[in-house]
Amino acid sequence: MKSKDKKIIAQNNCTDGTITDLKKCLWLKINTKPVRSHSLDGAIFPYTLHFKYNVNGTEYKGKKFIGLNTKGLNVGGKLTVYYDGSRPSKHAVTNICGIELY
Repeated sequence: MKSKDKKIIAQNNCTDGTITDLKKCLWLKINTKPVRSHSLDGAIFPYTLHFKYNVNGTEYKGKKFIGLNTKGLNVGGKLTVYYDGSRPSKHAVTNICGIELY
């Protein structure tokens, strides 16, 4: 976990967020086979999770690189967002659809 995320989480300001999009990072290919018959043979791609959350009536948007596992993640799903009390646009995510990230 990044130190900036630890500082935000330590403030204990949290709210519920909603997943708005789940995008495959096609620019980052991970090869799973040592020998491939074509460029995408055995290739897997990580994901970026896009979400929104509200603080005091103001809507904020954020994104989180989540890697390869997207089981249980759907648009409209819930996640826990911690935010900086002085700058609510700064956020940290630890729980996505009941899955702890840290």
